[in-house]
Amino acid sequence: MRIENRKSKILGYICISLLAVAIAAYAENEIPTSPTLGDIIRVVWNDAIRPAIIFLFILATVVFIWGLIESIISADSEEGITRGKRNMMWGVIGMAIMFATGAIMTIIDNFFKSL
Repeated sequence: MRIENRKSKILGYICISLLAVAIAAYAENEIPTSPTLGDIIRVVWNDAIRPAIIFLFILATVVFIWGLIESIISADSEEGITRGKRNMMWGVIGMAIMFATGAIMTIIDNFFKSL
């Protein structure tokens, strides 16, 4: 039980660190003095949504890699292999959702840039 608790803490620290890096990397846009709807959406996109998508994509990748390592380490246990496959599946699903979300938001951003 201690190992599971330690794994959860390590994963939590990794997630918090990645979120801090993503926010720091993209928190640089300001709203102009007379903002349009496109300006407001662009600032929200650059300062909130994009870092969240990047963070969640990285988190999904970590979950996938965690499942892969778990499957390799517990190759002799059927329960460990099943748990690793489940983590890999959820990691791939999370990456696909974040990729699609990023694509949709880019399309919306390009639409408002043209206004």
